[in-house]
Amino acid sequence: MRLKRSPGLKRVIFWFSVLLSGVALGWAWTLPLDTTRLTAESAECACDPAVADALEEPRRLEFGKYKGECVDMCRFRRSRVKESKDGHLTVTNIRHEGKYWTGDLPAGRVEWVDVGFENFMPRISHVYLRFHFSRANPVILTEQGAGKTGRAKTFDIVVSPEAAPTKDRHFSLTDGALKNYLLSYRIVSLEEIYDWAIVKQNHSINQYRLKLSAPQAWTALRDGLFVGDAKSLNSVYSLFNNNCATSVIDVVDMNAIPNLSQAFPVDLFFGTLTEMKARGLIDTSLERPTLQAEMKN
Repeated sequence: MRLKRSPGLKRVIFWFSVLLSGVALGWAWTLPLDTTRLTAESAECACDPAVADALEEPRRLEFGKYKGECVDMCRFRRSRVKESKDGHLTVTNIRHEGKYWTGDLPAGRVEWVDVGFENFMPRISHVYLRFHFSRANPVILTEQGAGKTGRAKTFDIVVSPEAAPTKDRHFSLTDGALKNYLLSYRIVSLEEIYDWAIVKQNHSINQYRLKLSAPQAWTALRDGLFVGDAKSLNSVYSLFNNNCATSVIDVVDMNAIPNLSQAFPVDLFFGTLTEMKARGLIDTSLERPTLQAEMKN
């Protein structure tokens, strides 16, 4: 027979769990880390040695538990950004349909921005930003690699800050807390997000529209891309203070004072979504479909 816990016992267990979490959080937050040399160049770490892609920049780790192992260059690359005199952006290493492309992003043509919550664990999400371009002004993609001539287009660019496990390893909350990963700003198409998260992993993704005008949306994308250029694979991921959620809020609200709540992309009474709503960043008057429902229509 299963014994029922009394309300008093439940409260004790809850607050004991909170206490243990706080101790663990404080310990992980203060872990010392030498960040003077995080990675080193390594041709052996290329995603596919048979594909000569001068923009790949293969790296291996030079710190932590996985020192000496290759960054998974098939999934995580640093996107370099250049801005023309007319404001157009050229962005390398955009992941689209399983390949890497260089994109030409037309200046000022972002119509709206969604924040996506990918539910990859019970009540825990990965958070990203989706920037939608007008139908008349898509992002033009040119396939990377020697001898490649592919051309494509997409209407949505996703800025996805993520922990970057080394090659053939999977994400671990423990390693994230212990700062054993690099932070990667993956720049991908919406098609890539759909294929990876929904088709291959059967995750669900909730979407929320941000309260940003078109000029503000373009500025947020530009800022996010340049921050990613500077920080991607060049800073350490931390589960509690340098993760997907804190990076997303930094992009859309750079004047915000960081707090602990924004770092937790959880489906509870606190966390990233609650914090974004409290700051007036979410358009609560507009109900957005899940990504899986949107893509089926």
